[in-house]
Amino acid sequence: MTELKDLVGKRRLDAVDFSTESVHEYGDHYNDASVCRFRLDGVVYVASEDPSDGYRSHMRDLSIQADAKLVNVFPSIEVVGRHRNKSDYSVDDILELVDVVTGEVVLEVGTHNTDDYYPSFVASFHPEAMAINASVDAPVAANDNPPPAYTHAAAINIFAADCHARSRKAGWYTDLATGKALDRNVPEMLCLIHSEISEAMEGFRKKLDDDKLPHRKMMEVELADAMIRIGDLATFMGYDLGGAIVEKMAYNDNREDHKIEARKAAGGKAF
Repeated sequence: MTELKDLVGKRRLDAVDFSTESVHEYGDHYNDASVCRFRLDGVVYVASEDPSDGYRSHMRDLSIQADAKLVNVFPSIEVVGRHRNKSDYSVDDILELVDVVTGEVVLEVGTHNTDDYYPSFVASFHPEAMAINASVDAPVAANDNPPPAYTHAAAINIFAADCHARSRKAGWYTDLATGKALDRNVPEMLCLIHSEISEAMEGFRKKLDDDKLPHRKMMEVELADAMIRIGDLATFMGYDLGGAIVEKMAYNDNREDHKIEARKAAGGKAF
């Protein structure tokens, strides 16, 4: 069975449809349920709601429909899939498809509050977030090959999602003994990040070249390893790492304790 987290990484989205359909529950009993169909890389995925009993619902399953004919078709856009399994106050199981140009969520589908007595099915399309529908200020090119209009936040989130997708593909989120999904240990993942920083310090201290990429300095490669692990963890946590970096840089630009006068004063930050 296809899972939402299987769709993490770069894809092309060109169709999204919604419908209300009668689904079988038990015996001769049927109930109306919301259904979202979306096409990624030419494959139509169907997210079906388990019918609400009035105040609860969740995603029943995610399937592939080979013969589906979608109505709401548009020029394909490049998106990055990221799996959101946590939010501020809940545990989620939601796929977010992010337009790589605008950095905004175009489609989200899954279950919100999976660990709560009141879970809810999520299927939300945001066409206004698509670059083909939005006004995006592209950087001025110095030649005849203008670069894509990536924002800093979008570029960072694309990188993070790619790190996570490669980690999943390599099997780091699978129990090798059972073949089942592995719920990664977050404190362990954080420790692995600062282990890369420690190795970068060792490379700098001894002026070493890297043993795997000998044309590069060890410190340079270990910093890259740290960023890869940070991107993997941030996507696993469902974080908007790019947005957080942009906001924090803007905050740091104006914080009082970072100003030269404050740093020169008694008790100011020396480094």
